[in-house]
Amino acid sequence: MRISAPSRDGAASVALRVVPVFSAPSVNALRAANGKAAVSLNGPFGVLGCADGWLFVLYETSSGKFRTGWIE
Repeated sequence: MRISAPSRDGAASVALRVVPVFSAPSVNALRAANGKAAVSLNGPFGVLGCADGWLFVLYETSSGKFRTGWIE
């Protein structure tokens, strides 16, 4: 996520994005949803743990189910 300097009204603008979700803390790990698993940093998600710069997250899929995985 990138945060810019505050605007004149004092609010900072935030550039939000969607990031890939992996089955392990590695870009070489498998991804669910036929290799398309991703989470929006704009939506709610929970951080369950961390390791070596990666976050283990819980998030809701577009079908309303919940999934866990690793994001960098």
